[in-house]
Amino acid sequence: MKIKFLIFAAVVLAFSGGFAKADPFGNDANPPLAAPQISPSAPESPTSPISPVSGTSRGFVEVGGDYSGLNHNYKDLWGAYLRSAFRSDAKNTWNLEVDQQQEYGNNGTFESLGNTHIWTDRFFTSLSMGTSEGGKLFLPDYRVDGFLYYKFLPDKSLVGNFGLGYYDSKLKNNVADQRYHDESVNFGASYYFPGPWILEGGVHLDFSDPGGVFAPMAFAALTWGHNKRDFVTLRYAYGKEAYTEVFTPLNGTASFNTDVGFYTNEVDVIWRHWFNHGPWGFNARGEYYASSAYDRIGGTFGIFREF
Repeated sequence: MKIKFLIFAAVVLAFSGGFAKADPFGNDANPPLAAPQISPSAPESPTSPISPVSGTSRGFVEVGGDYSGLNHNYKDLWGAYLRSAFRSDAKNTWNLEVDQQQEYGNNGTFESLGNTHIWTDRFFTSLSMGTSEGGKLFLPDYRVDGFLYYKFLPDKSLVGNFGLGYYDSKLKNNVADQRYHDESVNFGASYYFPGPWILEGGVHLDFSDPGGVFAPMAFAALTWGHNKRDFVTLRYAYGKEAYTEVFTPLNGTASFNTDVGFYTNEVDVIWRHWFNHGPWGFNARGEYYASSAYDRIGGTFGIFREF
């Protein structure tokens, strides 16, 4: 595991010029590796829902956990995570994340490393790579996500993005005897109003093989808040997922079959709060997810400190 992760880290460094989250098949509308933790996406304004760190802060560390309850006799999902970001200079921000998850009675750990590089006052990029140990049912062998961002309008209040991703699953198709893998195309935009409101939207197009399954998904989000105080976000996503592992009770034991091409709805409420405008705060998220396979209600809670 350590060797694989060091290789991924070296590749990220090579592409970015050096130091100067997750759906089982990568079908999520807002991939966890796509958005940098410290984002230069906002116009010259201290308010950004994507960025927990701004102003004079150079980075943050966040520790937390998540829990979700499922229906249809599925086992509950739970996990713990460590996230960190560090701005090494005016042009480079580095993100590190380690997630320990248990889903369907299966354990695994996912590690990712990413870089956000500012090229001009309007253009920046994000590249992230991740790998995992265990978690055969829900974690990738590896995944790669790259995004381009550009600020439009004279005041740079409209930020567009375009991204590509690749996800290599550990699961095999029993008929084709091939591992599932996904290629994705993402595009979207964020608009920063003069007041404390931000509107976001995007589309995730997933092409999954074997089977040639096409799974489009879209999301919209509205955020209210001020940096160093609170950000509250309401997010809705609807679309099609290519594959998921479906739990089937059989004679008192659990078996898994692959469900193909089903539609999902997801509603999220996210609240990020700073204590007394200082470096400490919490990040809370509530989630409702509905599909033909199962419904899920859960949440995430973490404590962060900026530095």
